Amino acid sequence: MGFTLLSPVARAKTSEFKVSCIGTGGRNGGDKNWRIQISIPSTEFHKHFGQAERFDIALGDGADAGILLIRATENGAFRPTALKYCFIFRLPPSETTPQMEFKGPNPERRMTTSGLKVTLPSWAWEPGRWESIRDARDIARRQDAAAEKLTRKDTLQRIGQIKG
Repeated sequence: MGFTLLSPVARAKTSEFKVSCIGTGGRNGGDKNWRIQISIPSTEFHKHFGQAERFDIALGDGADAGILLIRATENGAFRPTALKYCFIFRLPPSETTPQMEFKGPNPERRMTTSGLKVTLPSWAWEPGRWESIRDARDIARRQDAAAEKLTRKDTLQRIGQIKG
C-alpha cells in the first residue's frame, strides 16, 4: 500500500481585461439589444480607481478616435457591476455598436491624470467595420460548406476505392 501525492489543478482562467459585444434579450423570437461591455479584473480596477463607485465614460473623436476614457467622479453616470473577479461596465448602444458577438481580450490601456484610457478594437467604434467582418465570415462559411459537398459521382468513386 502507498499513497500518491496529488497536486491541485490550475484554477480556471482568472479574469482578464476585455472588450466584448454582447446581446441581451432576444427571447421568444424578439430582437437582441447589443451593447459594448468592458470587463476589468478586480485587482486592476482597485489599483486604478480604489473604492470609487461612480464613473464618467467618454469616447474619443478626432485624434483620439477609438479611445475610451473611464474616470472616477462623484456624480458619474455609470456604476460598474461588481463580480467576484471583475468589474463590468455596460455601455449604451450607439450607431456603431456591432449587432453580433465579438470579444477583444487584453486591449491596450494606460492610466493618465484624466483617467484610464482604453484603446478599443476597430469593430467597436469604426462605422461599418463590423458589417465587413460579418460579410467576410459569411463568405468563408459558404465556401467551406461548398467545399465539403460531394457530388454523387465523387461519392461513388470514393466508395469504390474503399471496396477495392
